[in-house]
Amino acid sequence: MCIRDSSNRYIAEKLAVNLRKSLTKDKLLEVYTESFLDMEKRQAIRELTEEEMKEWEAAGNPINYCSHHLVQNDSKTTPYRSVCNSSLTHNNTTLNAMLPKGPTAISNLLHVLMRFRAKPFVVICDLSKAYNTIKTSERDCHLRRLLWYRNEDLEVENPKLRTFGMLSMAFGDTPAQYYLECAKEEVSNYTRYEMKDEKLADDILSKSYVDDVAISLETLKEAKIYKEKLPVAFGSYGFKIKEIFVGGDTVEQEAELKQQSLFGHYYDPNKDEIILKFKVNFSSKRRSQKTQPNLTSKSDLTNLEMTKRKVMSLLASQYDPLGLASVFLAKYKVFLAKLFKIPEYEWDVKLNSDNQKQAIDLVKQMIFASENSPTFKRACCPEGYKLNKLIVFVDASTISLQVLVYGLYISEKEKIQRTSLITGKNKITQNTVPRNELQSLVAGHRLVPNVLEALDEPVSDILSLIHISEPTRQEAIS
Repeated sequence: MCIRDSSNRYIAEKLAVNLRKSLTKDKLLEVYTESFLDMEKRQAIRELTEEEMKEWEAAGNPINYCSHHLVQNDSKTTPYRSVCNSSLTHNNTTLNAMLPKGPTAISNLLHVLMRFRAKPFVVICDLSKAYNTIKTSERDCHLRRLLWYRNEDLEVENPKLRTFGMLSMAFGDTPAQYYLECAKEEVSNYTRYEMKDEKLADDILSKSYVDDVAISLETLKEAKIYKEKLPVAFGSYGFKIKEIFVGGDTVEQEAELKQQSLFGHYYDPNKDEIILKFKVNFSSKRRSQKTQPNLTSKSDLTNLEMTKRKVMSLLASQYDPLGLASVFLAKYKVFLAKLFKIPEYEWDVKLNSDNQKQAIDLVKQMIFASENSPTFKRACCPEGYKLNKLIVFVDASTISLQVLVYGLYISEKEKIQRTSLITGKNKITQNTVPRNELQSLVAGHRLVPNVLEALDEPVSDILSLIHISEPTRQEAIS
């Protein structure tokens, strides 16, 4: 990048000093410093001496300083994290701008979620500090210098900032996601060629998303074997597994396990259920966290003034990639589409009395949903059953269309059939019924191959349940 006379150190120094003031005000300075120095214990960073920095720079080597900041999250193991920012300005560019991103290698989340639900049993694990496990070069160390303090410096009034260098990948690096997927591919290769397990090698890539691994399997025996093999496979390239367990409707855990976030959903390992967590919170964010608690049924909504921005925020805050709650969320999409058709509604203009009343009613419904979280069996397929057919339901009105895909599962032993919702999708279209019904057919046609690709199972038939009005038939013929 550059040598010291044009270094961006002064910017990093200013940001580090400001961060200390902010953390001191919020009484988080000690907690953050512990989190930062924990990276040193894990050999993700190391302190650089003045001598080696001068020697490096005297040889004409590039240097660059990065800022860092605190991120708070809901994790019980790491509620506070220090995150490196490789996008700190340097000579009208940034390190991240100069790093190649690499091709998109991350798995399709919708496919991973459907595979997670595809079989009766599942083995679940997550990788501990996955990005920091990938080591980098000496040049990278000096291109990602960080300024901070040690614990003993916090007691000094104006301590001198120390210089640390990153020894591993950081979450904020442009190519981080690609390098992690490359590392997982090497783990897969080790599993395939050294451990001689083709199926597990494929599952490591197709049934994981970033650092979460959830491999669904037909039998409990298979799941237990995977539980023993996965730490060996990931350990071959230095990855450590934080927690690993087997789940299933008939599996009794040795001890009560806490609900955990998995692929963005909450999962109860004791009941083998997916829990949809809705939330209502219009407050601003600070350090990735809302500054006020979520609204509840006891909250006073008297002074809540709804705007188009708040209605969109209410809808966008709900996480449902599988579309399990798409029918419930459709009313919010319909209402938002209605607001967009009213010209006088700028983003922060208060809604008129009728729209305000309707918006508040929708807020109350969402609060009720947040306090009565809908749950779904994690596995679409019960033990001893096989997927036999896909049942696709499509329909439309003047304002929207809906597609739902169900699986029909058959027990060959007992000749019993069961159905389970696999995925759903809706769209606001604001058109005629015939045109929307035709669009729903197209949407269903596009969604089915997605399901078939994700499940990768033989299906004997695809049954479509379609309600088509007479005008639609005539339009289709013409």
